[in-house]
Parts: sequence; structure tokens; C-alpha cells
Amino acid sequence: MIKKEAMENRRKSLLFTAGWTGLSGLVGGWMGYFGVGGGEYSTLFIYVLMYLVMTALLASLAFNDMKTREGRIALLMTPATAGAKVLTRAISLFIGCFVLGILGYLGMEVCRTLIDGVVNHHWGGLFFPRFNMIFRGAGYDDTLWGVLLFGAGAYFGVAFYFLGSVLWPKYSFLKTMVAGWLLQMVFGMAVVWMARGSLVWLTGLNPEVFIKISTLMVYLVATGLFFLAWWRLKRATVLPGIFG
Repeated sequence: MIKKEAMENRRKSLLFTAGWTGLSGLVGGWMGYFGVGGGEYSTLFIYVLMYLVMTALLASLAFNDMKTREGRIALLMTPATAGAKVLTRAISLFIGCFVLGILGYLGMEVCRTLIDGVVNHHWGGLFFPRFNMIFRGAGYDDTLWGVLLFGAGAYFGVAFYFLGSVLWPKYSFLKTMVAGWLLQMVFGMAVVWMARGSLVWLTGLNPEVFIKISTLMVYLVATGLFFLAWWRLKRATVLPGIFG
């Protein structure tokens, strides 16, 4: 099924790849013109924000074919289980996000370096960040957990918008974004309320341990969202729901 999906969406994938790489290159050229980056983590920060939005948008299009009656029927009538359909699109999504992440960053850095060299006469070379810098403020230096922490955020965002693409295929990105804001508000108020008493013990927890526990919890919750997407697709009907 992965090969079938790749062939059917080959043109869209190429256009999206070209568009993302081009956009990253434009941002890199802008940074190079104004002398931003070149060993500064502002380069990574800007790219991470762009990348998270891109992956969320891509995940929200995972079941874009379900927004029409014809596409919904074609998907539901495909001779494969709901699990196979979800797994196929999830794997394709992760491969796409990985490839786009590398191509986009290289495009941004190459354009930044070239423009910075031509305009400002500064040839500093490409900047490749060290993920362990994330932990320096906590006095902790571990590249593996730095990568895992970044991956947890990206993985959760993809899982959340992937679930949204199944729940409401039409305008999925906007609907899921609104749902995310509402959940953040509710979760934030719940944490503040709980922190008054039952979570006071967290203040004495070692920062390194807290980061590791939080990272693993995010991976578990995000994996649960993929199972919810499978559960919802398994119970999908030809006629969309009230929010579909």
C-alpha cells in the first residue's frame, strides 16, 4: 500500500517538496542578507518553528481525500483494514517529514551562507546545531535526550494533526488548531489548579529526571493519538459526521 500511495501522490509530493525547499531557501536568503545565523541558534529556532508548522500542515492532509463523498467511498472501500490504511499513511508521513526536514534545512543554510558571503563578505560555512545545547541551562549535557526531546514535540504535533485529519477532513488544519488551543487552555488551568497541592512534589524533582519522564510521556500520549485515529477510521461511515 505504501508503493500505491507513493505513486498516486507522486506529483503532489514533488510540488510540496519543491515549495518547502524553496520557502526554506528564501528564509535562509533573508537571514543571510541581514547577517542572521552563522553559528547562532537563532537559525535553528526559526527553522524549527517553520518545520513544526509544515509537519502539522502535512499531517492534517493525511486523509484529505475523505473530504469529498467520492474520495471517502474510495478510501473506505479499499480492500485493506483500517489499521493498514492508518499505518501506511503514518509511515509515508514520517518518511516525508524526515526527508523534507533535511532538504529544507540544507536549502535554508546553503542560501543563507551564499547570500551572507556575497552581500556581507562573510563565508562562515553551514551551521549544524548540537541538540545537547537544549540541556545546558539545566546543567545537563546529553545529545541523545536532546534529540529525543525535540522529536517528542514534533511527534506529538504530527500525531495530533493526523488524528484531526481523520476526525474532520474538511479544513482539518484550522479545526485541529482551534481544538489544540482549547485543549491547551483547559490543560493549563488544570495544571495550575493541581500545582497548588498535589503536584508540589515536582518542584523538588531533578531537572534531568523531569525532562526524561516528560519526554517519554509525550511519546506515549502521541502514540495513543495514532491509535485513536485508527479507532475512528475503523468506525467511519460513508456520510461524514457533524464536524467532518
